[in-house]
Parts: sequence; structure tokens; C-alpha cells
Amino acid sequence: MELRKFDGKRGVFRIHNQTRRTIRRVAVGIRGVGCEGPRATRTEVKVFDLRLRPGQRQSFAFHFDHRCRRAHVAAAAQ
Repeated sequence: MELRKFDGKRGVFRIHNQTRRTIRRVAVGIRGVGCEGPRATRTEVKVFDLRLRPGQRQSFAFHFDHRCRRAHVAAAAQ
């Protein structure tokens, strides 16, 4: 998984299936750090149903309600 683009409010991350199995569901945690607004840290969890075969890549977009300095992305596959 890699964070491809992040401008402070919107971003794109890419998942690469490096296993030998087809991934059918991915849970992604996105954390914004140093954010404006009432909370300095924002966390979003999204679940995607997909069919990602071995060796394939898939990109996803996200956006925060407030501008953040940095973003971190983590994923768990099923």
C-alpha cells in the first residue's frame, strides 16, 4: 500500500496485491495528523468489497473535511 498523492485535504492511495490469493475485501484506516478544526487528529475507516487478483493494483481516493498536514494509510485484507 502506498499513499500516491495528498494535498492536505484530498488524497489517493494504491493497494497492490502481492499475495498469491485473490483479495475480496479490504479495510483501510486513514489518519490525518495536524488537522485544522476542532480535532487535531482525524481517523476514517473504510471497507471496500473488490476482486483484486494476484499482482493487480487498485487506487482509491479520500478526502477530509478539514485540512491536515500529513496523512497515514494502513490496510488489512481478507
